[in-house]
Amino acid sequence: MQSQPETKKPVSEKKKLANQRNAQKSTGPKTAKGKKAVALNAYKHGYCSKELVLPHEDAAAYEALRDAWFSEWKPKTEARGELVGLVAASCWKLRRCMADQTAAVTEAMNQAKRDFQDVFEEKFNKATENVHTDSPETGVIWLKGLREGVDYIVDYIDVFMETVHNGPKEWCSINQHNKAVAMICEVAEDAPDRDGWHWSYPTSVYFCIG
Repeated sequence: MQSQPETKKPVSEKKKLANQRNAQKSTGPKTAKGKKAVALNAYKHGYCSKELVLPHEDAAAYEALRDAWFSEWKPKTEARGELVGLVAASCWKLRRCMADQTAAVTEAMNQAKRDFQDVFEEKFNKATENVHTDSPETGVIWLKGLREGVDYIVDYIDVFMETVHNGPKEWCSINQHNKAVAMICEVAEDAPDRDGWHWSYPTSVYFCIG
C-alpha cells in the first residue's frame, strides 16, 4: 500500500506578516564598504569581475603598470587615453589568467605526484609483504624493478648470506629458503646435484636451494 504524500499546512496570515517583518530586517549591508565586500561572495576566478583589482591583488602594482603604458604611449586625446587605459587593464587581466593557469597546472602536477606516491606506496607495501610469504617471487620481481625495491632487497642480503653460510641445517624454514632464493639467487637449470640437493651458482659461491 502506497503512502499518501504529506500535504503542507497552509501558512497563517500571522506567520506571513512575521516573515515579512523579518525579511525587512535582513536587507544586507548598507555601507559602501559592506556592499563592496559582499559583491565578491560569488567570486571564483575574477575574469568577469567588474572590479579591476581583486582583493588579493596588489593595487599599487596595477597603478605602476597603467602608468608605464601611459608613459610609453603618451596619449594626446581623451579617446587615445581611453584606449591606452583599456590596453593596460587587459594586460593586467591577462597576467591574472597566466598566473592562475600556472597555479592550476602546478597544482595538477603536484596532485598527480601525490596520487602516484600513494599508488607506489600501496604497491611497495604489498610487494614487501609478499616477500615474507611462502611464495615471495612476485613481490621480489616487482621490487627488483625499482631503486627503492633494490635497496630493500640489499638490506636483506647480509642476513641471507649468513644463513646460507651456516649450511643446510639453517634452511629448515621454507619461507626463509624461498625468500633467499628469490632475493639473491638465479636458479641454474644445469646446476649440479650434490648429495640430493639442487645447487645454483650465480656467483662463485654455491647456494643450496633444496
